[in-house]
Formats: sequence, structure tokens, C-alpha cells
Amino acid sequence: MRTLHFWSKSFVYLVILLLSTLFFTGCAGIKGNLAMVATKDLDIAEINNYQVSDQEAEAKKSFVGVLVLPYMGFLFKNDIEKDYGPERLVDEALTKIPNAVAMLDAEYKYKTFQIPLLFLYQTANIKSDKVLLIDKKD
Repeated sequence: MRTLHFWSKSFVYLVILLLSTLFFTGCAGIKGNLAMVATKDLDIAEINNYQVSDQEAEAKKSFVGVLVLPYMGFLFKNDIEKDYGPERLVDEALTKIPNAVAMLDAEYKYKTFQIPLLFLYQTANIKSDKVLLIDKKD
């Protein structure tokens, strides 16, 4: 009977470690369609007093991390929600267009992928389909 050498055992352990790491990889995604999105108060009763514009608005946020500790998201949960949450992205998209107050027919996407201890990728995106509500008519 032949015994495995040190390097052969190390190789077997490395293969087992890599396979188990792939087993524990994770990904998640959220997708939502929103009819109207605003981060400030709007008086819906006066909705006819606003103009509709065909300008598109979009905001993206991405993060790529290498050698990331597992469950690090729980430690920084508030920061992640602030940076990748829909509210921040809506504000960013609306500030790009003068006098914009809300997005219509918006789509929000959030994706994350992680290989524990090695790699983390997060991205969030919000995009209005075609139109925005713009400042009140004169």
C-alpha cells in the first residue's frame, strides 16, 4: 500500500477547500418596478400642476472587494443600506436633472455575489423608464 506524500495530501486538502468555498458562494438579487418614486414630500392632489419630461434619469453604485471577511455586511449594514439603498440612488438620479422632484416608471436592481474570504461584488441601479416629474408649472 502506498502512502501519500506531504505535497499530495496538501493538494487534496487544497482541492477540498476550493470545492467547499465554491459550495459556500452566495448571490442575491432584488428587482422592483416602481410607478412613482420621490424622496421628498409630494402633494398628490396637485399632481396635475407638475410637468412631465422625457428625460431619463439613472444612478448606479458598485463595490468590488478582495479578501473580504464573511458576514462583513452585518458589521457595516447601515453603511450598505445608505450607499446601496433606493433612497440614495433616487436622490443621485434626481440631482442630475434641474428641478426634478420624482421619477416615473422606475426600475430598481440590486445584486450581490460573494466567495467567502476571497471576493465580494455588489451593485445597485435605479433607472427611470422615460419620464420625470419636473418643477410646478407657472
